[in-house]
Amino acid sequence: SLVISRQSSGINAEYGESRTMFSYLILCLLALSSCVDGSNEPQFTVLRFGSSTGDYIEFAPRNMASFRRALTVTGWIKRGTNPGRYPMVMQYYPGIVSIGSNGHYNYVNKHLYLTGMFPNVGIWFHYAMTWQAGGQQRVYIDGKEIGNTTASTSELKTDGKIYLGGNHIHESNYVFGGELHKLTMFAEELSAEQVKIVAEAGMCTAVEDSLTIEKLEWGCILSQPKTGNVVESTDLCFDWLKEKVEETSEKLNNKTVWLTDTQKKLNDTQARFTDTQKKLNVTSQRLVDAEKEIKEKDAQLEEARTLSKISKWDVLLTPAFYNKRLTKDSYNSHIQDWAMLEDFMGANVTPEFIDNFKDVHGNDHEDTESL
Repeated sequence: SLVISRQSSGINAEYGESRTMFSYLILCLLALSSCVDGSNEPQFTVLRFGSSTGDYIEFAPRNMASFRRALTVTGWIKRGTNPGRYPMVMQYYPGIVSIGSNGHYNYVNKHLYLTGMFPNVGIWFHYAMTWQAGGQQRVYIDGKEIGNTTASTSELKTDGKIYLGGNHIHESNYVFGGELHKLTMFAEELSAEQVKIVAEAGMCTAVEDSLTIEKLEWGCILSQPKTGNVVESTDLCFDWLKEKVEETSEKLNNKTVWLTDTQKKLNDTQARFTDTQKKLNVTSQRLVDAEKEIKEKDAQLEEARTLSKISKWDVLLTPAFYNKRLTKDSYNSHIQDWAMLEDFMGANVTPEFIDNFKDVHGNDHEDTESL
C-alpha cells in the first residue's frame, strides 16, 4: 500500500504511509500482548491433546521479563493412555522450564528432577511448581509439597516460547497425549498456603483470577492457535457442575429435613410451654384464693379471740372485781387476772397503772364500760 501510494500524488503517499504505520502499530500491540482471552468461561474448558508429535500448542508469551527472577506454574493434569516415554506437559524454551506428567521432567534451568511421584493414568491431579532464582524450587501435588531443592541463581531467559503437549522439537518420546486444565503461570513464587488454596478450590472455579499477581492466564492459552489433534471440551466441568448441583441439592434437602424436624421440635416445645403456662396460671390463681382464704380465716380467728376476751371480761369485770382486785397489794396474788387484763387492753398493767387508775376512778368505781 505504501509503495503504490508513493507512485501517486504526495497526499496519497502521505495517507498511505500513515495507514501503513497505523497497521504496523496494531501488529506491534498484538505481538506485545500475544494473548487475547478467547473463551467466555475458561475455568470450564479443558484441552485434550492427541498422541502424535503434531499435536501441540506453541506461542511466545507476553512480558516474560516479569518471570525472569521468580515464577509459579499451576494447573490440572490428567495423563493420557498412550503418551511418549517421557510425556511432557509444558516446556518454555530456551528458558528452560519443563513439566513432565510422569515425574521425570519438573525443573527450571534443569535443576529439579522427580521420578514416579505423580498419580496414575486417567486421574486428574493438581500440579504446582514454584521457583525463585537463588532461592528454593518446590513441586506440589494436590496442594502438598512432594520435593524441593535450592534453585540456581541464573535468571530465566525472556526470548523463549511455550510448548504444550510435547517438547520444543516435538520428539515422540515427549508426546503428552493427555488432558490439561487451567494452566496458569504467575510472576511470583506462590506460598505453600496459596498453592493449597488454589488446589482445594477445585477444577472448575476461577480462584486463580482472585490472586492479584501478574500472570499468564488460562484464557490466554486457550486463545492460541492449536496444531494437530488438540481440542477444547467443557464436558468435564459440566459433569463437575452437575455433581456440585446434585451435592448442593442433597445438602439443601438435608437442611430442609433438619429445618422441618427442628420446627416440629420447636412447636412441641411451644405447646409444652403453653401447657406449663396454663398450669402456672391455675397454680397462681389457687395461691391467690388460698391467700384470700387465709386472710379471711385470720380475720375470723381474730374476731373469735376478741369475742372470747370480751366474753371473759364480761364475767370478770364486775364491781366486786374492782373492789377485790384493784388494789396494789392484791396485784401479786392475782397476777393471772391482771395478765388477762393486760392482754385485752394492750397496756402494761403494773402497780403504778393501778394507782393511776385509782386516782382517776377511785376505789369504788363500778363503771365497767369505762375500764
